[in-house]
Amino acid sequence: MIRRSLRRSVTCLVASLAILTTFATDTSAQLLEGQWFKLNVSSKGVALGTEGPVEGGAFTPVDKAKMKFTMYMFLQTFEPEGGAEGIVGVAYDVIMFYEQSPGNWQQVSLGDEGGGGPVLDTQIILTGENERFMQPAVLRFLDNDSTVSPFEGGGSLVGFDGYWSAEFKVKLDKEGALKSASIKSLGGTVVEGGVEDGRDYGGGFTVKGKLIPPSKLPFEL
Repeated sequence: MIRRSLRRSVTCLVASLAILTTFATDTSAQLLEGQWFKLNVSSKGVALGTEGPVEGGAFTPVDKAKMKFTMYMFLQTFEPEGGAEGIVGVAYDVIMFYEQSPGNWQQVSLGDEGGGGPVLDTQIILTGENERFMQPAVLRFLDNDSTVSPFEGGGSLVGFDGYWSAEFKVKLDKEGALKSASIKSLGGTVVEGGVEDGRDYGGGFTVKGKLIPPSKLPFEL
């Protein structure tokens, strides 16, 4: 299972939204600055057994499993220490939210906090015309019932850390302003995950996303 602290209040976003920074000389290229996306996450794989080992070193049971849930993602321009030298493309800080319980939306902890889990990315980099392609990144995708800090144990984690690449389909109006945007997965692999009964989870996943106004968010900023 993933071993990291997850719980963050939605109010943590208020302060971060107040600091919208830029790092490139051509700020007009940052088309998705300050934008919200609704993400539909789907995954199919297996729940790995915790009963065992049995003869031959295998663990049992191993069952087919799947996940399907909604998250929300906010992008703000990333300003690296020392400037943007070495970054090819446009970099954005990623702030994501999941529904921990009905109506209770929490900010996902994306940064590495130690404890032996995979190092997660806190930014994504988009390249190509109109910021079309996202360079592969390891992000955290959480379903509801993820009610504990997994490093502390004693509870359930439903979701996964996943290696993800995607295509951003951005449309501009005649004046060059952002008109619409959607996200299509180009591939996704679970690095570490967990299911409702506490077993580890592995598999593949896809993410579809669409641009939404803040007024459509299911929580208040």
